[in-house]
Amino acid sequence: MRLAHEGNETLSLQTEMVNWDGQYAIFKCSAITNKGQFVGYGTANSQRDARLAESLVELAETRSIARALRFAGFGLEFTSAEEISHVSGAEPEREQSPSKEACICLS
Repeated sequence: MRLAHEGNETLSLQTEMVNWDGQYAIFKCSAITNKGQFVGYGTANSQRDARLAESLVELAETRSIARALRFAGFGLEFTSAEEISHVSGAEPEREQSPSKEACICLS
């Protein structure tokens, strides 16, 4: 969020609740930056996000903001833990040695 604010003279984030039925929340975020307008949607539901079931509305809103900002080019290398909280048994992060196949070199 700090990078988005620092990189824009005018940053506007508008969130809107699209759906909330007590079990499933959907939010829409419109991010207006120097580059234009970017829209991201975020969802949260009581089954997938059981550990955060008391905060589904906030979680869906946060996800929509994160997606809109990523679409605008901020935080492309990050995914919030909440966005993958439904993945059970995810492999721990491993050190990877650079390879030519994984390297994109610009000259």
